[in-house]
Amino acid sequence: MNKEQKLLCEKYSSEYYGIDLEGKVGIALQTIKTEPLHAVRYLDEKGTTGWYIWGGEFNDEPEFFQPLCVVHLHKYCPHILKYLALKPGYRIMIDRKGFEDVWFDNELIS
Repeated sequence: MNKEQKLLCEKYSSEYYGIDLEGKVGIALQTIKTEPLHAVRYLDEKGTTGWYIWGGEFNDEPEFFQPLCVVHLHKYCPHILKYLALKPGYRIMIDRKGFEDVWFDNELIS
């Protein structure tokens, strides 16, 4: 996976930021099968990776995201794994048919 992640980082002009497989993402499991799939990366802190992942429409309810270790992410959305080495500040919107929109949003880290 590292080679694919490094190529993707180059494609989007991101330094390779890597990710701890034991680190946690915030994931909205109840929406994960809804497309498009969205992900944003904030700064990582206290055992988290900074990644938040959801499908379809965002919801700001307190229980929308659940913590999940990266090592288990392949069970729910394996197609997101190649993006996880993008540095904090990146947003992703993808679907299973090949749509891909990746961009840097400085407001995520300021």
